[in-house]
Amino acid sequence: MERREFSKLGLLASGALILPLGCMGNSTPPIIGGNEKLFLNEQDFERIRENIKQFGWAKKRFEVLKNTVSRSEDDFFKSHWKGSWRQWSTGQYLKYIAIHYRLTGDDTKLIQIKEHLISEFKLNQMEVPYNKLGLPTSKEIWSWGMSRMNYFWTWDMVKNHPIMSSFKDALMIRFEEITQQYLRYEDKFIGRLGNTQFWGISAMGVMGFLTSNEEAIDRSINGKFGLKTALDNKIRDGKFWPEPSNYSIHYVLCAMSLLAEASRVSEYEDLYHYVSPSGGSIKGMIDGLFELCYPQGLLASNGDAAHLAILNSNGEVLKNQYSGGYLFDDPADRVVNKFEIFYKAYKDPKYAWVINKQKERFSLDVTVWGDNTLIYGIPLENIEAPSFQSSVFPEHGHAMISTVEGKNYWNGKNNVLHVRNGNTTQYHGNDDPFHFDLIVNGKMIYLDWDLGWNYLAPKPSRNNRNKTPISHYSIGHNTVLVDKKGPDKRRYQLPQRIEEFSDINFSDIKDTGRMKTISLEGSIYEGVNQRRTFGITPDYLIDIFECSSDEIHTYDYILHNEGAFELYTKIDLEDYDGFDKDYKLEPIDSESTEEGNSWLRKGKKGLVHNSWQGGFFDEEGKRVKLDVGGEKGTEVFVTNTPMVVDNGWNDTPENLKKLTKPMLIIRRECKSTKFIVVHQLTNLDKPFKVIRGENNIEIMTEDYSDTIELKGNRLLLTSK
Repeated sequence: MERREFSKLGLLASGALILPLGCMGNSTPPIIGGNEKLFLNEQDFERIRENIKQFGWAKKRFEVLKNTVSRSEDDFFKSHWKGSWRQWSTGQYLKYIAIHYRLTGDDTKLIQIKEHLISEFKLNQMEVPYNKLGLPTSKEIWSWGMSRMNYFWTWDMVKNHPIMSSFKDALMIRFEEITQQYLRYEDKFIGRLGNTQFWGISAMGVMGFLTSNEEAIDRSINGKFGLKTALDNKIRDGKFWPEPSNYSIHYVLCAMSLLAEASRVSEYEDLYHYVSPSGGSIKGMIDGLFELCYPQGLLASNGDAAHLAILNSNGEVLKNQYSGGYLFDDPADRVVNKFEIFYKAYKDPKYAWVINKQKERFSLDVTVWGDNTLIYGIPLENIEAPSFQSSVFPEHGHAMISTVEGKNYWNGKNNVLHVRNGNTTQYHGNDDPFHFDLIVNGKMIYLDWDLGWNYLAPKPSRNNRNKTPISHYSIGHNTVLVDKKGPDKRRYQLPQRIEEFSDINFSDIKDTGRMKTISLEGSIYEGVNQRRTFGITPDYLIDIFECSSDEIHTYDYILHNEGAFELYTKIDLEDYDGFDKDYKLEPIDSESTEEGNSWLRKGKKGLVHNSWQGGFFDEEGKRVKLDVGGEKGTEVFVTNTPMVVDNGWNDTPENLKKLTKPMLIIRRECKSTKFIVVHQLTNLDKPFKVIRGENNIEIMTEDYSDTIELKGNRLLLTSK
């Protein structure tokens, strides 16, 4: 691996050692920099200063920086996304002080950096090894380093100032101790590479750059679990990290960009443009996210990173807004937008489009980068919306189908069907084979809901109080359960020790008239074959779920929504409180005896033999109408499940305990069956007339008549 060897002459030539500047148009003290190893060098600071002089967006971000630095660390902590560690926000605060100093020469707050570094790295106790004073020796070192990454960056920016000279040697000893711990971490604690392990590998590389440890640098880039190896054998469909989308954009792409920037500043190789032999690249991973993005910016996801409720400052749930991974317009407080960094690296017009979608130009990443508009922003040359195309990603286990494609996709005047084949992911998966989500004109209708209380459960992190995390199980998804249980090979292990497997195959996406179709087929229950075929149009969704076996089974078709469910066909209903027994569900919280401590609440059931109608609605009106094909002996169940559970049932606020979402269960006991459901999506005050034949369905409205022929896993549409 080759890099430039810095020399004093070279640094002086670049003006990077001692710079008496008139930075912001005023006389400033000398700024002492040079020999940067990590993420910004003096050429970067010169670019930032020029931006502040020339561009309003940069000047505004600089004013925010000045205001941030004028505050106390405690005030910053109170307003910052806090995560789990004080060090997370403190590191951001110290980094902003360092950046402000490097831009202006104002060193009045560098004493705070000195004090925090001495305290955090125990520089007054150098006789004791650091791992005995606070550095983890376990696999948790990945999170330890993530929460302190900005301490390392801060030091790299201010290390040449005289105030730091008294402890410089001691701190470098500590940094080398940390580097050695990361080397041991790779040797001892990594079996399979997930997002947390890769973060540890990247932190090892960052420490290698900081301490000039060539072994750590080489292992982080070229080693068994290094960046190049990960791009070569971890990426699915040439684009996707094999975990839910949130983990890719939150952690993996953040860690990869750390290595790429450190490599750039230290003048090693250009990792941004590296393409592995199998075709994996950082840019490919970024671009893949656009292909799994709903029009409002929310990433289609699954598993432990699916959709959660967002609460406002009053503890109330925001309507039609969800926590998750976002490319833009993230309504949550844990924002991870790094597109200023990506645009500077690639000049891709669609990255500029993401940046330009903000009301004010501001790209924030709370994990490490912070305000990357100020530090990485450059003028936007070309701004162009990406062109969306419906696609299938069989290795990653997702398919995205939109009724509107091209650049108009992002206008949100379309229906978007997201389908999961349930492919195993290395970590954070759920039992979600054959699951689907649906967005209609920007509104999430059927959703993949993930309760925060279920995260990492059942694990010691929840003190084993949550023994049956419902959002992990198939009952928590829009799919069909066989014999009231999940698939024979479960998908939700954390960590997953078995090899990945794919037991459901996607068809291609086909066009038939104004309908797009896709089919999934496989056997995830012994002796049972399942096939699900979807047809999506601007007005409705056809859903045909076939189950066939030589033995009698119980088949439960599940739908989750928001609001409430109402039957339009008269069906005699009676109370039913057997859901927990049916699905072998423990209480939400085994330590709670308070009312409502149950995943599926007392509901209703009824018997129906013919086709019937119903629908979901909320306070804004009707959400979707259903026309369900009949079969003798069909049971219909309506229940609900909590929308929010926070830190156990006892600790969930009363107003949140009352929030529920409805669940519809359609049950049949037989050898083989077909659930044929028409989901009406538009003109809900004018119900469709649905006429069912043996091998066709006719949908009649005032404006058109559609005939859909059923041919195995194919649908053929004829419109009049």
